[in-house]
Amino acid sequence: MMRTLNEGELFYMERRNESITLEPASYSYIKTLLFGFSGWDRYILTEDIELSTLLEEIIRRHCPQVFYRYKIIFVGGGSQVTSLLKRNVAEQFLADPQHVIAILDGDQDGLRHARQDNVYFIPFPNVEQALIDRSKDANFPYQLPNAVTILTDKKQFYKAVLATRSMSGAQVITYLCDHYDPQMAKLSSALNRFLSIA
Repeated sequence: MMRTLNEGELFYMERRNESITLEPASYSYIKTLLFGFSGWDRYILTEDIELSTLLEEIIRRHCPQVFYRYKIIFVGGGSQVTSLLKRNVAEQFLADPQHVIAILDGDQDGLRHARQDNVYFIPFPNVEQALIDRSKDANFPYQLPNAVTILTDKKQFYKAVLATRSMSGAQVITYLCDHYDPQMAKLSSALNRFLSIA
């Protein structure tokens, strides 16, 4: 039933000390709180499926000695990701706190909710913004229809690129990883430490 609700229709109610809170939440966020994910050694919490796909590619490219079984869980907005990370510290419903990290879009860096341990960032604002920014470069290797290139909303642009088959989702991720490879060093190093035996 929860899965059938539209964005903004699902809320999470809980008692905090002497008060009751009611906050909008994504399905993945609530599912994680209620049911957890068992059977994994490490957990990576992130915002959305695009970021999850990007992280899988970064791990494939830069983490040759992955030892631990890991699960990437996309939760929703950045504040929901860090809220889930903080809750796990207190309740450990996923795993010991040192076995859970959050990786957020670069546009979350510096925000108050993201200033906690075990939070990392990709080196650009987000997948959609990086793609629209790169498409304006004269050396952009993909031909986009004029109807797509005039779009200014990053999410509409990304959807239009996929809908017109100008690029596949995999091509977007590969292209961004190729272009931003040097800037991935800090995040890649953190993922290596997290997923490999020291």
